[in-house]
Amino acid sequence: MTKAVITIRNPLGIHARVAFQMAETGRKFKSDILVSNDMGKSDGKDIMAILALCAGPGTVLNVEASGEDEEAAVEEIIKLLKSVNGP
Repeated sequence: MTKAVITIRNPLGIHARVAFQMAETGRKFKSDILVSNDMGKSDGKDIMAILALCAGPGTVLNVEASGEDEEAAVEEIIKLLKSVNGP
């Protein structure tokens, strides 16, 4: 299992566009992807599950993947989140 942690700094948090991009990115991989915070855990390939985490600014997100391409999956999702996080 590969894990990473990121703090959301985007003033809008994880909104619909970002959740869509996360789910689309996750679906490119065979590994199971789990995104979690204090609100719970969600399937990293499901836009509605990601939105249900209510990840606003300052939220710490844990991204975990397990499977044959787990490292690449976590790396791509973290890369995406960093690109939308802002300065």
